[in-house]
Amino acid sequence: MQFYGHLTQSFGGYGVVSGQRIGVYGMGGRAPTAASAAGLIAGAGEGNQSFSRVGADVSLTAGGQVNVFGTWMFAKDSRNLFPAVAVTPQEARWNGGFMELDYNPIQFQKWLLIYRYDWITNTQQPDALVAGVSGFVGNFDNLQGHTAAIRYNFHISSRTDIAWHLEWNHLTAKQTAASGGNQIQDTVLTGFDFAF
Repeated sequence: MQFYGHLTQSFGGYGVVSGQRIGVYGMGGRAPTAASAAGLIAGAGEGNQSFSRVGADVSLTAGGQVNVFGTWMFAKDSRNLFPAVAVTPQEARWNGGFMELDYNPIQFQKWLLIYRYDWITNTQQPDALVAGVSGFVGNFDNLQGHTAAIRYNFHISSRTDIAWHLEWNHLTAKQTAASGGNQIQDTVLTGFDFAF
């Protein structure tokens, strides 16, 4: 069983191109930890254990040119979801989210400038570090990502839109390298979007 709920309140618009919007959300449920004893049925399982997610989101606009939006979520998973992969399983806790800033200048309405920051912070690993022998250190696989993008809508009509998109992303994963250091990844993307 799972439940998901999201409540929002808008002021002066929906919070994308006008007005402001705030919200809260949550998800809770149980996930199987073993295959069904009745046989191998796709999607069936037993030994259900609990998990939960709660968070808040916001979308703010200014002057019809700037939109800031994002979310922050807190999560926890039962220790019994990790017995097969953890030497010393414990309840996993983490938080994460993103914040994005979009700027569509009035003087250059076909251009959109974007900056986005994403993160995941592990506050309690599913496999406890015991006497430095097994488990993960506290910040193992913490993620931080920075993205900068430019979008140019060079064709806009009542039937079709075509835009060029250029994006750069810098991602750091803490202590996930074979050497125990950080893994750092830089990616560049360019492409065209067609909407009709």
